[in-house]
Amino acid sequence: MNTSNLLMGLFRAEGSIALGGGRSLGLSGSHIAARLALAVIDSGRPLVVGCAKGADAAAVQALSGSNQLQIYSAWGANAEGSCGWSAVREVQRAYVQGSPVAWWAGGGPLVALSNRLSRRTRAVGAACQAGAITVWGSPGAIGTALLARTVAARGLPVLAVAMGFGAGQLPPLGAGAWAGLRSWPGEGSAAIWQPSQGRLL
Repeated sequence: MNTSNLLMGLFRAEGSIALGGGRSLGLSGSHIAARLALAVIDSGRPLVVGCAKGADAAAVQALSGSNQLQIYSAWGANAEGSCGWSAVREVQRAYVQGSPVAWWAGGGPLVALSNRLSRRTRAVGAACQAGAITVWGSPGAIGTALLARTVAARGLPVLAVAMGFGAGQLPPLGAGAWAGLRSWPGEGSAAIWQPSQGRLL
């Protein structure tokens, strides 16, 4: 099964899918994030993504210029309010090439950076319509968990790809359980969040 067909099976609702994940994924994790971003578009869905290095940057770079890519930036068009973890070059290039960007998605420059980042992540989770894909660099990834929990709380599916650790170490997202994906075609291990414990897929 190719990745696009797998995503179509996992995300049955119409509409956009969010993608997020670790800021330090390494080459393998960034490659997975980029491949998943392309697979979302190939499956006929728009992609919603944030503005950080790592998973966000890989997705933005892979789809730069696409009008099916919606970027939520925690900083302004001239990089004001950005920080060392911001994917400034990738986001600005995508914007110039035609991808829509929601600047200051977490609030204006008077909002503290930590609050802006968490609000931006929640905005990404609120904007998607079909579910989310998360690429985890560690089981304790705070921002990745926030995106996953925001989407799971809406009753939407969350796909998790765990890089460098087992999917069994993924944190719970609320009332439910992770179900491992035996059919996962890529690197890392993958699981889908279900409201209650389900069989392995």
